[in-house]
Amino acid sequence: MEKLKLDDQDYKLIETAKEVIEKHFLEDWHHIAVACRGKSGAVHVSVNMDTYVGSMAVCAEPIAIGQATLAADLPFDIIVAVRKPRAGVEDQSLKVVSPCGKCREMIADYASDAYVIISDEGSLCKVKVSELLPFKYTSNKTKSQRYG
Repeated sequence: MEKLKLDDQDYKLIETAKEVIEKHFLEDWHHIAVACRGKSGAVHVSVNMDTYVGSMAVCAEPIAIGQATLAADLPFDIIVAVRKPRAGVEDQSLKVVSPCGKCREMIADYASDAYVIISDEGSLCKVKVSELLPFKYTSNKTKSQRYG
């Protein structure tokens, strides 16, 4: 897996996600924030949406991708998720987290060449989404029918 160093824009994207979750954190409702940079350079943000009915919960990544879609800003270049720990966890520092499997699929569907910022044993780096999702499921849609 090729792990690339982050640049200043990447660190700004992480800070944006941190600001979003600090502002919108609500115990048992919102603990993940996502920021993605669209092809225009604009940043699209979101938080996860937990619910009383667990099967209705939505990760933050699809919401940010939806924001980029509505802004006609696809494919996006890079995406990052940041988690704020739940109450009672001793270490309350915000951490970059990897997207879940379903979100990896969605990221690859909407921006197949996008980078994902991850934490690799405590060090931040960026990798192509394809590196996080080898042997991805594909349909018979052509690349021109998709976003990325």
